[in-house]
Amino acid sequence: MLKSLGALVLLMVSATDRAWLAGLVDGEGCFIFAFKYSDGGKQMCFEPQFALAVTDEACIETVSSVLSRAGIGHGKYRQQARKQGYQAQYIIRFGGWNRMEQFCGLIEPFSHVKSKQVKLMLKFSREPPHITQRFQSREGLRRKVDWYAVEESLSLMDAIRAVNGKQKGGTKWTRDEITKLLRESDGQLYSDSSKLSSGHK
Repeated sequence: MLKSLGALVLLMVSATDRAWLAGLVDGEGCFIFAFKYSDGGKQMCFEPQFALAVTDEACIETVSSVLSRAGIGHGKYRQQARKQGYQAQYIIRFGGWNRMEQFCGLIEPFSHVKSKQVKLMLKFSREPPHITQRFQSREGLRRKVDWYAVEESLSLMDAIRAVNGKQKGGTKWTRDEITKLLRESDGQLYSDSSKLSSGHK
């Protein structure tokens, strides 16, 4: 049993609720693994993310209630219909290793269609790879890339893309683009991050 699924969580979220949520995720949920590049290259990391979109507002409110009872933080919003004749969508979204571990632990025993994605996310969430570390040099704070963790992350990205099929893997970055960017940044001062060429168009 996951440490994140303690006795209190199991009391707050019934097996019926967990099975219902897993069934909804099987049909409408999307697991993605995104490479995040922001603040001129000062922030570079991989993050697991989940999104679920339905047209039934009452349904999304129930999902939100289950997640809240399980202690899983999430965002909830309404997205206007993009085309005439289509309905607005109600969306639940969250990201982060801890939330992903809690969520996948909650639904894993009841998951079927999305069981491969759930098991992959659960496996990596238990010991999330950290692709960069910081160390202090004479010139200032520098970035050190952990290439073993990078390969682990890229393998997960490839695996999620493979099982998602047309849903892709949640990021437009290619392996080569990510590797090139990280090689450029390895050992670089954080103050020089703006000199990086993002390599992404």
